[in-house]
Amino acid sequence: MVDVAQIGRRGDRRDAILDAAHDCFVAEGFGAASMSTIAARVGGSKGTLYNYFASKEELFDAVIRRSCDRLQAEIA
Repeated sequence: MVDVAQIGRRGDRRDAILDAAHDCFVAEGFGAASMSTIAARVGGSKGTLYNYFASKEELFDAVIRRSCDRLQAEIA
């Protein structure tokens, strides 16, 4: 059985990670941003980040995709 509350919390946690990563990438740039810094901003560990995203590149890709999706929704 799937715990719907757990799915919701996982989605909220993923959004918090994406928000923190976005802020970090904007402030420091992709090269200077680290998974450790992003983890500290979101209040978790690097291990938690890697449970959601396999690499910094994958996390950056998710941040960009979410930004594009939001922009597309605004345009539509």
